[in-house]
Amino acid sequence: MEKISAFIIAKNEEAKIETALKSLTSFCDEIIIVDTGSTDRTKEIALNYTEKIYDFKWIDDFSAARNFALSKCSGDWIIYLDADDELSLPSQNSLKELIQQADKSTVGFYVNYKYAQNKDQLVPRVFKNGFDLKFIMPVHEYLDIPKSLQGRFQAHPEISIVHHKEAGENMPTLERNVAILEKASKNEPNNAHIKFFLGRDYFNLNESEKALSIFNELIGDKSIVEQSFIYNIHLYLGKTYEKMQEFNKAVECYKKAHELDERFAEPIIYEADILLYRLRKIDEAKSLYKKSLTIPLPKTTFPINPAFYHDYPQNQLHKIEQLKKPIALICGYYGQLNIGDELMLASIIQNLSNFRIIVASYNTQITKKLHNVESVPHKHKLFDQAMEQSEIVIIGGGTLFHDQGLEENKNVEYYCGLINKASALNKKVVLLGVGIDTLKLSKNKEYIKKGLAKCEYIYVRDQDSKARLVEYGISENKIGVVPDLIFGLDITKQKATKGKKPLIGISLCPPIQNDPNDLLSQIEKYLPSFIKNNKDKYEFKFIPGLEVDMQYLSYFRKKFGIELPFFKPDLNDYFNSYFQIVNSCDYLIASRYHMLLLGALMGIPTFAISYAEKTNTLLKEFPDQIKPFKGELENDFKAIMRNKYKLEVGKCFSLKNVLS
Repeated sequence: MEKISAFIIAKNEEAKIETALKSLTSFCDEIIIVDTGSTDRTKEIALNYTEKIYDFKWIDDFSAARNFALSKCSGDWIIYLDADDELSLPSQNSLKELIQQADKSTVGFYVNYKYAQNKDQLVPRVFKNGFDLKFIMPVHEYLDIPKSLQGRFQAHPEISIVHHKEAGENMPTLERNVAILEKASKNEPNNAHIKFFLGRDYFNLNESEKALSIFNELIGDKSIVEQSFIYNIHLYLGKTYEKMQEFNKAVECYKKAHELDERFAEPIIYEADILLYRLRKIDEAKSLYKKSLTIPLPKTTFPINPAFYHDYPQNQLHKIEQLKKPIALICGYYGQLNIGDELMLASIIQNLSNFRIIVASYNTQITKKLHNVESVPHKHKLFDQAMEQSEIVIIGGGTLFHDQGLEENKNVEYYCGLINKASALNKKVVLLGVGIDTLKLSKNKEYIKKGLAKCEYIYVRDQDSKARLVEYGISENKIGVVPDLIFGLDITKQKATKGKKPLIGISLCPPIQNDPNDLLSQIEKYLPSFIKNNKDKYEFKFIPGLEVDMQYLSYFRKKFGIELPFFKPDLNDYFNSYFQIVNSCDYLIASRYHMLLLGALMGIPTFAISYAEKTNTLLKEFPDQIKPFKGELENDFKAIMRNKYKLEVGKCFSLKNVLS
């Protein structure tokens, strides 16, 4: 039986090292920890898993620390992890079996290292002891495998190590790396690999001029003959030119990189993105995206993005097709991770497939991630450009027009201003699925009267909203009423894991100023005592509809001594994560409008703590599906007729002379 040693070097890794250690204990005979100066609980945690903990004085050299750790390994085979790595659970059993069955000629294994989201590479993390293998480079260190042994390493991408760190390194880490590499470069001025890594870290630090100087120097170094190394230099030279907005030079570098090594889609994708977004050469970009789809996913020690070999170019080709469609600019409270607003936006996008969608957002990155659409920031030249190019402007979803008890509120003025701006550009404007609260300020009523009169169509989500608009001077004939836009979504009930006790979900929003419903009084009157009296009968979980809702956790803890576990949405599967948690509830108590509606839509007995006019309207419209919470539960609920409401919502997406 082959004995297996593992080693980790660490410094102040108390938050993550236990995960790494747990992934090794099931199959390793020996675990070595080399500590380079921890001042936290790293060594204390490690003692629970091994007694072989060694101190190593830090000398600005990661290879020296790793080689010291190597010297302490007594096993026949060695695996090494970083303190924030984890060997995946399926790989733990597979790796042990692989080692025990390896033939005598095998010296090591390349395994799949997932070092960031969408970044994979094959690395030699598992190898036989006794071949005098050493690490080189003071930082960005790697195992130096002599040519005589390279053919005796096998690739096993099914063995996976996950690196629990974001894609980009933080500034202190980069600055530390640069300091080490600058020192090393002075000691070894002809070491091209040290120069390359120094240039790469300058690039990551946004010191583009320094990076450019190094990469150009390396391009001119005739002593560098390794083609794969020259490929990497051209790739990073292109990325540096791109960062400096010298796009034509970047394209030339990417072309050269691809000529040097046609196994990789990365330079093709980078070039295509520049052609599409910067140089507006759409047909050339389309050709390159198609070309990348013909490249098989390589087995390589270079870091690659697996999405570049299928999903990403497919998605880009879809976007190019979208460019041919008329533009619909959608404006609302988007990009703030408010589940209600994001659900309404998803419904609009789902039902406007004939348009190229551009969303005005308060966080464009979030909007792009959640909805896979183009997005521009409010009050920005890109927003102005999108409006000028649009066929139609949609002011969509939510209670956009309100001044809820505030002396000064710019919502009404801003969104009416957008309507005026679009109208001045002869754009068709549609108000879609909004709720209208009672306005307190006379100037806001005037904004509504003048602004909304310029809309082609107005669709509100309830009769109360229509009545208020008529009161503010909008023609009754111009206003249509449809159910809330989330009825237009295909919401499927997600498979839910049920606990031993019934689960009650709680979703509360902050009270509005001068709240006529006095939300906090309602909460304090019924909810704390209900939770305390039923903690043995039910489980409770807090479900925020927006990050600001999380303040209730400290409120319940400090004022009532109640600790509530909470749900955190998964940004990689945002909507389904909400559907799953709501569907796992046996009851839902909520004040947020769309959490109430989502619970009722999914057939969950749902109780409202009212905080605004829209909540009262919801209780009035769905008395058999949503009931006021008065400190007790009941089960006399009826299902919402989802198909009927979905058809009614469809009315506002079939405006023949506007949306066709």
